[in-house]
Amino acid sequence: MEVSPGTPVSTVPEFIAYTKARPGKVHFASPGIGSTIQLCGELFKIMTGVNMIHVPYRGNAPALTDLIPVRCR
Repeated sequence: MEVSPGTPVSTVPEFIAYTKARPGKVHFASPGIGSTIQLCGELFKIMTGVNMIHVPYRGNAPALTDLIPVRCR
């Protein structure tokens, strides 16, 4: 699991609490629809009861690039 540096969480329980406090406002990326990462994200949603939005990318590289803060690019 990777989170943007601007997200004020450092543990999975903190992330779950953060996401539950913002239903439908937290997004998760995957390298595409039906990928293992998307399915893991959907399972995470079911197991934790969070409401996140899936953002499919065309591969891992574009998804990871969007996590890099602008000041580091």
